[in-house]
Amino acid sequence: MKTKIYTALMAVLFLSLTSCDKDNKKEKEPTPTPPPATLKEITINASDYAKWTYVNLKTGEMKSFFDFSDCNYFKNGKIVESKPARGKESDLAGFEWHIALNHAFIRTNGGEAIETAVKDLNTAEIPASGYKKDVVVENKVLIDMTFMMQGKMGYAAKSYVNSELYKAYEHIKTGGMPPVEYKPVGKVMVLKCKDGSLAKLKFGNFYKEGKAGYVALSYLFFPAK
Repeated sequence: MKTKIYTALMAVLFLSLTSCDKDNKKEKEPTPTPPPATLKEITINASDYAKWTYVNLKTGEMKSFFDFSDCNYFKNGKIVESKPARGKESDLAGFEWHIALNHAFIRTNGGEAIETAVKDLNTAEIPASGYKKDVVVENKVLIDMTFMMQGKMGYAAKSYVNSELYKAYEHIKTGGMPPVEYKPVGKVMVLKCKDGSLAKLKFGNFYKEGKAGYVALSYLFFPAK
């Protein structure tokens, strides 16, 4: 009888030690560390006033779609005509994106951004606060220049833009044609995306062979944990 009890106790002890050993092995396994972000450099074609170009910062993929807003045509400071939107939000179905550009206007996909004082992507830190979400602006984003020679310009009735990302370029009035020139400020912008991912953005040259709206972007993307 004693022999049976002793054998049973040894079996329980063995199972207990085996379980502890497995737990210890689990605890000793190193926690995988995410790979460092790789510098990416892309050129975004945001030259078409009628469209927004949407950018997936994770993959670098880009797609352009007509503006989703109705268009108000102004002449001599007054609305003289309105037309329905050429695009619709459902056009974006199935496409993951983080930022979108229409010329120098930039919006986020439900994210928030901040301008830093640093010009180096590697040394720029992630601020703890001060981020700004997109805001709605009315009749500010130019989307149709078809009737420019008749003095009539079409603006999106409603647009979402990010005021911090808008600071990426200095808007210099020329007093001639084109009326505005764009000069990169060179400061790093930090973007917090709604999915928890982060990006450090640095917007560069705005021109390609003299044509405006070809935006050079260097960035580091940090996927959500």
